[in-house]
Amino acid sequence: MLFDKFVQYLERIENTSSRNEMTKILSQLVQKLSARDSREAAYLIQGRIAPVFEPLEFNIAEKMMLRALSVTFNISEQNIQNEFHEIGDMGTLAQKYRERLQKPYKDIDVELVYERLHDIAMFSGRGSQDKKILGIRDLLEDLDPLGCRYVARVLVSKLRLGVSSKTMLDAISWAESGDKSLRKDIERAYYACSDLGLVMETYKDSGLPGLDKLQSRPGVPVFSKLVERIPTTEKIIEKMGPVFAQPKFDGLRCQIHKWEENGFVNVKLFSRNLEDMTEMFPDVVESVRGLEAKSFILDSEVIGYNTETEEFVPFQKTMYRKRKYGVTEKVAAIPVNVFVFDIMYLNGVEIMSESSANRIELLRKLVGGSENQIKLTETLKFSDPEKLEKYFMENVSEGLEGIIVKRIGSIYEPGTRNFEWVKLKRAMKGHLSDTVDVVIMGYYSGRGRLAKFGIGAILVGVLDKETDRYVTIAKVGTGITDDLWKEIATTLIPLVVDERPNSYVVDKMLIPDHWVIPDIVSEIRADEITRSPVHTCARDKEGVGYALRFPRMEAFIRDKSPEDCTSVKEVLGLYDAQVTPK
Repeated sequence: MLFDKFVQYLERIENTSSRNEMTKILSQLVQKLSARDSREAAYLIQGRIAPVFEPLEFNIAEKMMLRALSVTFNISEQNIQNEFHEIGDMGTLAQKYRERLQKPYKDIDVELVYERLHDIAMFSGRGSQDKKILGIRDLLEDLDPLGCRYVARVLVSKLRLGVSSKTMLDAISWAESGDKSLRKDIERAYYACSDLGLVMETYKDSGLPGLDKLQSRPGVPVFSKLVERIPTTEKIIEKMGPVFAQPKFDGLRCQIHKWEENGFVNVKLFSRNLEDMTEMFPDVVESVRGLEAKSFILDSEVIGYNTETEEFVPFQKTMYRKRKYGVTEKVAAIPVNVFVFDIMYLNGVEIMSESSANRIELLRKLVGGSENQIKLTETLKFSDPEKLEKYFMENVSEGLEGIIVKRIGSIYEPGTRNFEWVKLKRAMKGHLSDTVDVVIMGYYSGRGRLAKFGIGAILVGVLDKETDRYVTIAKVGTGITDDLWKEIATTLIPLVVDERPNSYVVDKMLIPDHWVIPDIVSEIRADEITRSPVHTCARDKEGVGYALRFPRMEAFIRDKSPEDCTSVKEVLGLYDAQVTPK
């Protein structure tokens, strides 16, 4: 497909606020794409040039992009900077300048544009900035004005289409059947390989039968299995029957991959949101090498451990290990234990469809005898709610969050949240029996003492999976220290966009001073969930939604992707299960 035709679809998507209409436009694009350029197109629609688990980025700041526009269109950097501050969008600016340039554009296809963008990203080392700028110049000169708009946005990581991976999967289903009925089957393939480009290419090449053959393999992360909530052990046994129970650790979810290739043992560690953490945990890597199996994929929790007090450390301290610099010092300062609780792949065979009973037995054989920091998570069987309650209380008394409960016959379903796995966490002092994972949608400028930080409160929301949009649930400004305000401001400012993202549903009474793209997931504690006339979470026909009462920041950054935040359905479940104080 020629790139000028491709970006016409992107413009149509940008100009619609209807999620269904967006899906239909994408489905038309899917039908028009060939197998040859479908993978590249899928990445570009996400504003990327690689799967989400590959850390290949352009690393082009706004200042560098403005310099590239200056070189391309022969306009002074000062004039470009002034116009950028007026317009606020790098893409619109590039489009405007290309319209003035008296030079014909070339008929180049999506694949070639992708390759040239990939080359720009790969420039590194001495002189790389100049090489990137010249690469950008040559590409923009060859594109039409509309193509320049979207390429410029991709280069600065602000595509702003609001197309999530789930919308893309819906589009494939729509292209095949005219509705979303096939989404679950397509989703299975995506959650197993975590590569939307591969899913798109496979579908265009081999159709749905090809997607059925996509499976997990070591070295490529699998979407983590998610859990539902049930408020009591009585209801757990009533709904699930006999179950396995495991301690719930408050640490970093860590997917462990090991495989042999060309006589070399490879180990990779991935976070819950598919980030490669291998270099951050060299001690864990060495311990994994000691496990006796040629290949495997394990699910685990990494948690810091104080060797002097023999106690687990809080989540935020464990998070200090997740740093790219000063790794050696962090390894010594914060030792960790790795508690393995499931297995998805073993010695060349994907075993996610095996029952939990079979997987746990295989896990015992692999990890049970380990004498290093890789630990086998205790797994016990229960059918009596009172005994399960006692086990729950034992874990809470040891400082853990609670327990994870699994149906004995359950399989490992990547990326799904259902009642095959549930969590039971210790109740808070207020009404609400669990914390809520929220996406930061925007922030308000600070006043008074907080004016120096430029931020005084944040607007947060949860995911409405029916519409694939983020809806507001709280405005948070308490439970935050001055040091944390500084960290929040530093983190959010690069994520600021000038217009509200298409995926946000916000009441006019809550419009923030600054919008941010959905990227940061925070953990919020509150006293209870109440009905609200201004928040849009599960808003009814009368305009009344749901909100968190007295929200407090529990953790600024959780190791989750925005699509894994708390859903509207979960909020309604928490509302129904609220504990009324005596």
